[in-house]
Amino acid sequence: MADDRSPRHPFAGTICATVLGAVLAAGCGEPAPDDGDRPGLPEGTDAIVIQFDTRDTDPPAPPVLQARLSAVPEVTAYASGRVVVASGHTGQLSQLREVMVARSELAGLLAQADDAGLLTGDLPDTGDPVRTHPAVTLVRLGTADATYEFAVFDLGSDFPGDLSIEQVRTRDAVARLRSRLLALVGNGTEPYVPDGLAVYVLLSGPPAPGPAAAWPLDRVPDQGGEVVPGVDGWRCLHLTGEEEVAAVTDAARAAQGTSTTWSSAGRAWTLAIRPLLPHEHACPQP
Repeated sequence: MADDRSPRHPFAGTICATVLGAVLAAGCGEPAPDDGDRPGLPEGTDAIVIQFDTRDTDPPAPPVLQARLSAVPEVTAYASGRVVVASGHTGQLSQLREVMVARSELAGLLAQADDAGLLTGDLPDTGDPVRTHPAVTLVRLGTADATYEFAVFDLGSDFPGDLSIEQVRTRDAVARLRSRLLALVGNGTEPYVPDGLAVYVLLSGPPAPGPAAAWPLDRVPDQGGEVVPGVDGWRCLHLTGEEEVAAVTDAARAAQGTSTTWSSAGRAWTLAIRPLLPHEHACPQP
């Protein structure tokens, strides 16, 4: 079981060791196989078993900031067997699809992670290749006993001069874990319909010439929104009402081009719209 004494990582923070309880109760999907001391699935249908979230480490300045605010983790698997995967964009909105996989398959992935030494409580040594603007993959693994979080720079890239044999082995193990999870998802095309949206808002001022999508709600976009920590000028509106979520979703999908400018109450607004995943009940922090 992990403890909370692991060193800090500049992107993933300290490795988590949150006690989550026993495996899912009967009736929440196919039971995981009894495999001795193998890690069990976490409790709760929306508890994360595996998540991969790859992002750019460029400084958060437009348009990078808008893309980062609206980006959704590439794949998230839950203890119920539900897996949500990002699959491109339509208009100004990330498109997501979902599939159901056997819980025994997810238990097998945890066993694979355990065999690779990713569930020991020590931050996995995946190396720290020096690159100008590397991509970083944030990895989250959840078991019945603990949650583990760590980061891997440039996952899938080879740096033979920068990495030790053990670091290469660990990186390969993480890459295989991701590949196996994505293989389970396959080509499932069931659309994921979010229960909520995070609408990140920046007041741009008077409308300027050029394309602008019409904000579909009566209230201005930042009405009721909360300040986004560490990002000057931005607020986030957490939408949960079924009609409002549907109206903004439809408008975002219909928005044309790459402009993120929207019009409301005679003013221009810069928006980044992010569908919320099943476990998210507030605006995610960038």
